Amino acid sequence: MPINNYKGFIRMTGFCKTKIPVEITAALDPIKDNEEAVKAYGIHLGIEMCKKILASGIKTLHLYTLNMEKSALAILMNLGPIEECKISRSLPWRRPTNVFRVKEDVRSIFWYILRLELLIDALVL
Repeated sequence: MPINNYKGFIRMTGFCKTKIPVEITAALDPIKDNEEAVKAYGIHLGIEMCKKILASGIKTLHLYTLNMEKSALAILMNLGPIEECKISRSLPWRRPTNVFRVKEDVRSIFWYILRLELLIDALVL
């Protein structure tokens, strides 16, 4: 999981009782109050770690994102397996014609529940 912010990193390593290597602590301490610098360091560290893993002969990577996929995507784009132009995903619904929803790429669970209820109502009639 890439380091996205300092407080979250400290909290997560505390939960897991993980020992943080001295060089990582030394790199994070001076930038811990700069969120963008911490995120950039997390991406850099992730790239370097993945390069070492791949160089050792392991052919697959699994990155946890905890719904913060931008750092993981940055790592993968820097490693080369994906290109930014190929990140968009197909949606499980038709593109909306409503001008206010044209850029929509997420639908809530409530949208699906409403659609299911409408389908059930139509089947019952």
